[in-house]
Amino acid sequence: MSRNEAVMARHPDPGTEMAALGNLQNLVLESAEAQEFLQNLALFSATALSGPADVLSSVPVERGSVPATVASSHPRALAMDQLQYRYNEGPCLAALRTNTTKHIHVLREEDRWPLYCTAAWSEASKTLRLAIRVAALAEDRRNMTGAMGSNTPVSLAAGVIMAENRCGQDTALRVLKMASSTRNIKLHTVAETIVASVAQNPKVLAFLRN
Repeated sequence: MSRNEAVMARHPDPGTEMAALGNLQNLVLESAEAQEFLQNLALFSATALSGPADVLSSVPVERGSVPATVASSHPRALAMDQLQYRYNEGPCLAALRTNTTKHIHVLREEDRWPLYCTAAWSEASKTLRLAIRVAALAEDRRNMTGAMGSNTPVSLAAGVIMAENRCGQDTALRVLKMASSTRNIKLHTVAETIVASVAQNPKVLAFLRN
C-alpha cells in the first residue's frame, strides 16, 4: 500500500475515483514487472495527491518481520520510512500491521508513536533550516554577483592606479573620479577602459595626466 508523508483523509467524487482506477489499470498494463509497477504507483500517488504543497509517497512492505520500502516518489519519503524502521513504530508500520489507515494530523501533537514523531520533527526542522540557509546563501551570491558586476572594474582600475602611482585607495578613486568628471565620461566606463587596456599598455594611465 502507498502512503503520503502528510497523510490526509480525502473523499474523491465518483468521476475522480473512476479516473484514478483507469490510471491504475494503465499502470498495471504498462509495467513490465512488479517493481516497476510499484515505483510508478508511488510516483502516481504523489502526483495525484499533491496540491499547493507537494505530497510524497512510498510503498512499504513487511516480509516476515522485516520492513522495507520497495518504492518511493522521493528520497525524503524513503528517509521517513527508515526512521520508522529504526524505532519500530510509526504510521506506515501501524497501517501494515493492522491493515487500517493511519493519519497524523499534527506531527508535534501525535502521541501514538513518540520516538518516530520526535525524530521526524527533528528531521523536518533540519530540512527547514537547511532550506533557509540555502536561500540565504543564494541571496548572498546574487548580492555579491551584483556588487562585483558593478564595482569590480572600478576596484581593479583603482588598484592599477595605486600600483602605478604608489598611492592609497582614496587617492586612486579621486583620480578616477577626476578623470570621469573632466572628460565627461561615466566612472564605470573610465574604469573599464583602464582594465581593458592595462594588459596591452602598462602606462595606460598616462591619459589621465593629459
